[in-house]
Amino acid sequence: MIRRPKESLPEFLTKVLSDGPSWVSLLRLFMKHGRLEDAVDLLTEQVQHCVGAARLKVLGSERKWTPLQDFPVSLVVQLQRAVAAAKAKDGGSAADRSKASACASELERNLAKFGRLLEDAERARDSR
Repeated sequence: MIRRPKESLPEFLTKVLSDGPSWVSLLRLFMKHGRLEDAVDLLTEQVQHCVGAARLKVLGSERKWTPLQDFPVSLVVQLQRAVAAAKAKDGGSAADRSKASACASELERNLAKFGRLLEDAERARDSR
C-alpha cells in the first residue's frame, strides 16, 4: 500500500535535493509516496535547469552538471504510467481527474522538452 503523506517535505530540503544529482532520489521519494504532482513539478524544475544550462553553454560558460547527465529514463517511464493510471482512474472525483489530466499534460510537455534537449546535446557532442 502506498502511503500519501499529508504534508510535503520542507522547502529547504526539496531545494537542496533538487539542486544536483540528488534530484533523482527526490523523484523516487515523491513517486513512492504517490505525490505525482510534486514529481511532475520536480521534472518541470529540472527542464528549466537544463534550458538554463544550455543558454549558458551558448554564451560560452558551461555548468559542470545538468539533469541530462544520467537522466533516469526508466523512472520517468514509471512516472508516466502512474500519471496515466491516475488520469484513467474511475473512482476519483472530477477535481482529481482534472488534476491528473493537467499533470499528464505537463509531464508530456516536460518529456518533449527533455527529448529536444537530449537531441541538441547529442548533436553538439557529435559535431566536436
